[in-house]
Amino acid sequence: MPAAGEIGSALAGFFLDPAAKWPAELEFSAWVYPYSRQVSIRGAMMMKFGLSGNVHFSLLKFYPLAFLITRGDISAAGPSIQSILEGTRELDDLGHFSVERGNFAHFAWPESPEEDGMILMGEGAVVALPRSPFESTR
Repeated sequence: MPAAGEIGSALAGFFLDPAAKWPAELEFSAWVYPYSRQVSIRGAMMMKFGLSGNVHFSLLKFYPLAFLITRGDISAAGPSIQSILEGTRELDDLGHFSVERGNFAHFAWPESPEEDGMILMGEGAVVALPRSPFESTR
């Protein structure tokens, strides 16, 4: 089944063609995520009220890192969100990013918008809290 959405379609071409370069319209970012809450969102859209434009994104967060693929300007994210694609555009390239101590994004960013924005998500959004595999399920 082909990947749905703008991000999914662009990524399908990248991963299915070994000679393909990373799609120029997409950014891949990572940041330190020191929280236990796990988040997986596929194909969402973020926008701020009163501003034109929006950002399409897919997100994966689990301790100790978070990963975000975006189409659109994500500059409002803050200094702790950084692209790890500088100079890397092929499937086997390595990406690097630095960690700024104590300068973490809010634990619920970007899946929980601020007062001046909104998020539109489909049915592919999941948020979970981990539990011990030895806890009783009854």
